Amino acid sequence: MHRVRFIALGIGFGLLSAAIVAIVWPKPAVYQLPSETFQTVLVVPDAQAHETLLHLVFPSGEAANPFEEGLAHYVEHLALLSSLRTSEAGGDPHRNAWTSPFSTVYRRAIGPEGIGAALRELVSVADPISLDDRFALEERGIVLREYGARVAEQSLYPALRELEETLYGEGGLGRSVIGEPADIAEFSLENARALHQASHSLSQATLLIYGDFNPAEVKTALQGLPSAVSEQSHVAPDWLAPEPLFDRRAYQIDGLTEDTLLYRKVVPLGPCGTPAECAVISEMAYAALDSPLDGGLAGPLRFDAFIARRFSLGVEIVVGKYALLSFEAVPDAEISLAELERAFIETLEGTLGTGLQTDTVERARARIISDLDRIPDDERGSVTFERLLTSISTASPFIPLPELRQAAATVSASDINAFLKGLLGDGREVIRLISGG
Repeated sequence: MHRVRFIALGIGFGLLSAAIVAIVWPKPAVYQLPSETFQTVLVVPDAQAHETLLHLVFPSGEAANPFEEGLAHYVEHLALLSSLRTSEAGGDPHRNAWTSPFSTVYRRAIGPEGIGAALRELVSVADPISLDDRFALEERGIVLREYGARVAEQSLYPALRELEETLYGEGGLGRSVIGEPADIAEFSLENARALHQASHSLSQATLLIYGDFNPAEVKTALQGLPSAVSEQSHVAPDWLAPEPLFDRRAYQIDGLTEDTLLYRKVVPLGPCGTPAECAVISEMAYAALDSPLDGGLAGPLRFDAFIARRFSLGVEIVVGKYALLSFEAVPDAEISLAELERAFIETLEGTLGTGLQTDTVERARARIISDLDRIPDDERGSVTFERLLTSISTASPFIPLPELRQAAATVSASDINAFLKGLLGDGREVIRLISGG
């Protein structure tokens, strides 16, 4: 799973200013409009935007797909093509779509035709798929080529897929969004149409509008849409298997050029305050662990002992219910995978058990606040829009920037250390020592 950061600015550590100047933030420009078509309509006006964008988000992705893995992504292809009524339009840069474990999203930029026509075309992705059967089945070949472009050349992909399947068990997060070639080649239109009908309900969808638009035109466009049939509320899938797990394996992958250590642990999220406080706590925990500061991994693993040639780390909150810790590393010269694993586990458990020092926490806090305060006024609308889209499409709470800043100023070292200690608790833990062949 890819890490999504709540700000686009990286967190580094250097000399910090002696004082942090408080900034009063205006209220975020996010408004909700009434609608008889969608579950929710949210608008983010931004006079600085170069274009107006429509995003239609259905809260059903691969995790809720009861058929072959990857079928939700195939349905996304068919729904978009069906709405355009022509295969050539699928490459139009004004239109795009994507599928994740959490949702299916359709994007439409407003062109000369105006917002009304663009919105009518966008909502037609929820209409029954009307493609010719032969053409629809040929689209499986497009998905296969996409698979090849995305994963076939990644030598670690089989290990990463097996790791996620083990980590999440029967839960929806263990499913492959794109699927596997054998399944893709046999996707049936009957199953695709059934999944489309179950997942593409406008009454459960969120419409997000961003840009420099005319409010009256938006109101007229919304009123011109038909009322959606009220349906049963969307039920979130089981994201992961509930049983605790520890699974450690070592194996070889032919063609892998570097030995690699893979580590994942997911635990239930303990009490950490408001969503803003939880987000800041996880971000500060990540910033400290990923640094050479006291309690971080970079010193013991790279700069002090030359154990890891390189590593990447992730700490994130998933669907507001779980904390996920991820780590990938390549051993340095003359270091075995077992030695790298031992050094990583000892360093990690030491920090999680004893916690971070106050100085480390304060340097992480100062950097995060500084990064938030440096967002230019003319970019605040676009940052708000991107974060809002991310929250909707990943089943996560939306946190306004002022709330994030307030939380960053007030969470304590004990709050962060309690979160870190929770990562030592029972959960699902997977370790893979992958050697090349």
